[in-house]
Amino acid sequence: MGETVVGVCGEGMAGLEEVAAREGAGSVDFAFVDADKKGYMGYYERLLGLVRVGGVIVFDNVLWYGAVAEEGGGDGVTESLRELSRFVAGDERVSACMLGVGDGMLMCTKR
Repeated sequence: MGETVVGVCGEGMAGLEEVAAREGAGSVDFAFVDADKKGYMGYYERLLGLVRVGGVIVFDNVLWYGAVAEEGGGDGVTESLRELSRFVAGDERVSACMLGVGDGMLMCTKR
């Protein structure tokens, strides 16, 4: 089986659906998500079906310029990123860690 790198540019969820239709479940080794931050939970759930066991999903900008760590409210993007981090931390389908690289990356390895 050949190795393939697929870049998805444009509306991300539609691109993931194309990959799912063409390659099937468990066909992805690595996914890097830098998309609509409010949609990260949707990307997470869709990618869990595409990524093989041992595969990795990385979300970019999860520290959101430090706003996710600040007390109190925040805009809708900040709250969405907090929700993703809390959810992934308790999700037994993955092992996860937050990397303080750039604006923060959330790395999830599927169990």
